[in-house]
Amino acid sequence: MIALLALGVVFTAIQNPARQSWLADIIPHGLRGRFFGSMGMMTTLITLSVVPLAGMLTDKLPKRWGLSCIFVVVVGVALMGVWNLSHVPEPPKKQTNPERILPFLGLPLQHPDFRFLILFFACRSAAVVMGATYFDWYLIKEMKLKMVTITFLSSTYQQGLMFLMYPVWGRLIDRFGSHRMLAIAAFGNALFPLPWVLMTKDNVIPFLLFGYLLTGLSNPGLTVAQQNYMMHIAPKEHRSVYFGAFAAIVSVSNACGALLSKSIITWLEGTKHVVWGLTLDHFKMVFFISLIARLSCMLLLIPLRHAERRAGK
Repeated sequence: MIALLALGVVFTAIQNPARQSWLADIIPHGLRGRFFGSMGMMTTLITLSVVPLAGMLTDKLPKRWGLSCIFVVVVGVALMGVWNLSHVPEPPKKQTNPERILPFLGLPLQHPDFRFLILFFACRSAAVVMGATYFDWYLIKEMKLKMVTITFLSSTYQQGLMFLMYPVWGRLIDRFGSHRMLAIAAFGNALFPLPWVLMTKDNVIPFLLFGYLLTGLSNPGLTVAQQNYMMHIAPKEHRSVYFGAFAAIVSVSNACGALLSKSIITWLEGTKHVVWGLTLDHFKMVFFISLIARLSCMLLLIPLRHAERRAGK
């Protein structure tokens, strides 16, 4: 089982850059925002529909073979997706001369705009994971909420908002550009830890609703703007290398964010600190640091304000 999971992760890591590069080739630049907005809306709708159904079937089907049936259906649907993709024509590729592997892999970091884009998302991802590691744990342990309440709010409520916002963000990005919309979405998303810093047992539900409102409105904008931005400024030649480097560096930063949050929690456990008049325990200190780090990452977007114009596409 572990070997199969590892194999799945490897193949996912291989196909993601290829898929993004392929989509960049076949989708016109002026339609990418709307395309990814529509795709995100469809994905969210499927998630809202299929996840409860899968949960119900897991409870109803016999334990000996119920999960196996669900896995077989999932594999079958995935194979149908592969068959469908095989019928989409692929643009002809320009033949290039073989290049040395190390300079080849270093191309994304030599591109000034793409380097700053990687830096922004890598730092932001570390800041997000730093707080996200303990959001649900804090709600259960300290706020005494039931998991069913958290799941309902984070799936049905938040996913419903995302379903509505994906096409909106797609149209806004096509009209006003990725940089401006990315900055707006990133700022809204950066405020997500604030309700956790301020919440108490008396106001946990209103603050939780506000937090999921922030992510429900901003997450689609971040997702669509990120993909659109990457495709826009990455050179067409060796584009998949740029996407692969982006994914690898952001993944490493996620791991660093999780390790950092664990270190801070361990270091501050059992202590309380007063910050701007607020008394914060070790959990809230992590959320506060995550909030400040997310907001600080916004500064990394400043060098990119003319990146789309420089790309000239």
